[in-house]
Amino acid sequence: MSEQILCIIPALNEANSIGRTLASLDKDLVEPLVVVNGSSDATEPVVRSYGLTPLVLPEAGKLPAIQEGLRYIGRRALDPILLTDADSVPRYPHLWPNVMVAALDPEGASVVAGRSGIIDAHPLVTFVRNFRLRQVAHETASTDEMMPVGYNMAIRLSDEKVLESVLALPHVWPGEDRLLAETIVNAGGNGRQLASKESTVLASARYHTSLLYRVLHGRQSAVDLAEEGYKTRRASSAEFSYWGGVLEPYATVRKVVT
Repeated sequence: MSEQILCIIPALNEANSIGRTLASLDKDLVEPLVVVNGSSDATEPVVRSYGLTPLVLPEAGKLPAIQEGLRYIGRRALDPILLTDADSVPRYPHLWPNVMVAALDPEGASVVAGRSGIIDAHPLVTFVRNFRLRQVAHETASTDEMMPVGYNMAIRLSDEKVLESVLALPHVWPGEDRLLAETIVNAGGNGRQLASKESTVLASARYHTSLLYRVLHGRQSAVDLAEEGYKTRRASSAEFSYWGGVLEPYATVRKVVT
């Protein structure tokens, strides 16, 4: 591809990690657009130190940040767009952008979820969890479902009607990535799960409750711990009914292309 692919990166208090993310991207292929959303640390000056001008949004939340980015880029919002987080790095920076975009429908609206992994954890935990994440990606890609991953997605909204549907979405958590994917699919778009290693993005393990914590304290305690870290979020998707109940927490999305 001759033109850079735009990549929207929400960044909430990511001063310690956004530099690694920006340094990991292949600037010949990717044009990063960082949305500093609700940050109270030095995220904004760190982004500027990389020669970028971030969008600054007072409101926290990944979905509002993505929506702000889509409004800012105008007509480019209908082109293929990458989505990742400010604490994530593509495993293969020189392959990831084109692999993700090539999996999108070249004509209509579509969404692609890439493979996920973790970093910043104990080596044994990293190995076990990444093995399991790879296994889940392959299992999911072989079925008619997909599991959107917010820090590793590509979208093509294709027309203004689909774009308006995305811009009208409420601020929910958890599950904003699934809500975004559901919106595109329900607007007539396609959804697809990738399992290739070239589509892998590695995210910091600091927001992922450990398996040991879940065993010792129970899954609900782990969920409560995650909620504690996101008190600035407005509403939980578990409390929000969309499309007459189509959206469920951590729901999967129908895959309509192979």
